[in-house]
Amino acid sequence: MMTGFKRLLISASLVALMAQTAMASQSTVDAALKAGKLTQAINAYKSLESSDSQSVTGQLLWARILLAQDKTEKAYDLMEPLIKQAPNNVDLQFRFGQSAMIMAQKASIFSKLGYAKDGVKAWDAALKIDADHKDTLNGLIGFHRFAPGMAGGDIDKALEYAKHLQKIDGVAGTASLVGVYQSMDKKDLALQELNGGIKRYADSSRLLFIRAMKHINDEEWASAHKDLIDALSHASDDMEKSNALYQLAKVAVKSGANIKQAIGHVTQLMTIEEHRYLQWGNLRLAQLYVADNDLLKAKSTLKLVDGSDDDDLEDEMKRLKKRIKKLSK
Repeated sequence: MMTGFKRLLISASLVALMAQTAMASQSTVDAALKAGKLTQAINAYKSLESSDSQSVTGQLLWARILLAQDKTEKAYDLMEPLIKQAPNNVDLQFRFGQSAMIMAQKASIFSKLGYAKDGVKAWDAALKIDADHKDTLNGLIGFHRFAPGMAGGDIDKALEYAKHLQKIDGVAGTASLVGVYQSMDKKDLALQELNGGIKRYADSSRLLFIRAMKHINDEEWASAHKDLIDALSHASDDMEKSNALYQLAKVAVKSGANIKQAIGHVTQLMTIEEHRYLQWGNLRLAQLYVADNDLLKAKSTLKLVDGSDDDDLEDEMKRLKKRIKKLSK
């Protein structure tokens, strides 16, 4: 016969197990969102128990999904009352600030300033809760880098936040400092900071990628290729991997070098779930097939590209079609 004490122990164990299961389910949604796997995140969210999805943490996860779907106003409206309910939730303050800043970018001239003020207010509140909250620091750095003074932008504040971020996260802080120095038109300091960061963090895919993009802008194709190969080898997630793979394809198209290797790279890119280069990736692949004198594959690949929502992509497609037609004669 089970004693009252044993029943109590079993009950406590079940409660603990249920809590762990709920946390693991919410963690699954969080992990999918961080990895950029939106469909997986939505499916995981829909499998949550009602109590988990309707909690503050659960609603915050849904707000993040809405943001990832570019349904910013819905995310903003969802989080606005939650702020009053849980003002000390640092992640909620950050995400609400994020939604407000996106709304400021989309809003009419009459509403921009109001949304920007909401965003800064939420981010300032987040830093009061946790002065080392990295996402908030990144957000404020971006705001103060790019917002005009009349909207509250202040490059000196951006520099201050970037230096603080560097103390708690060397790679992220270095990347931010490079951007701030670029905004201040201090190109030598930016390059010095970037090269120093790569020496300190030789396995940082992020910093290598930033330097590769500088080389691309300067049309230094061989240096860009080298940094991108290194960035790819140190990529820590699918997002870093897909960025490096796509840029390797672009560099090959622009330079005319490493064509066969780049075909392999962009083919690998297309196997990554929910990457953001579906249209441009197929265009680069078609361009690479042309460079490799495989017009048949170039034509079939180009048919996969939809440029209806991207004027730049559509222009590239037209040029490639003309080139293929000329080469086919």
